[in-house]
Amino acid sequence: MFHLIRDLLYTGVKPGSVAIDLITQLPFSGPVLAWRLLLWLDRRRPQDIDLVAARDIHRLATEEHAATGYSVLARAVSDLRAADVPR
Repeated sequence: MFHLIRDLLYTGVKPGSVAIDLITQLPFSGPVLAWRLLLWLDRRRPQDIDLVAARDIHRLATEEHAATGYSVLARAVSDLRAADVPR
């Protein structure tokens, strides 16, 4: 799921255009998405991991609703893309 949302955003899809209603039909785990986001950032440039706010990671990790969690992830990845974090 992380890769799907990331790749959509990096191909130019706007965060509000991601089909969250369709994606929510797939299994959801906020802690796994938070871990995957941090793992991705850890594999980018050393300073990139500092661009994500701890509150966003916490919110994603504790989110129980798929639609909200995927929206939080989409916004975070979109913000990181805007900060020139490489795909």
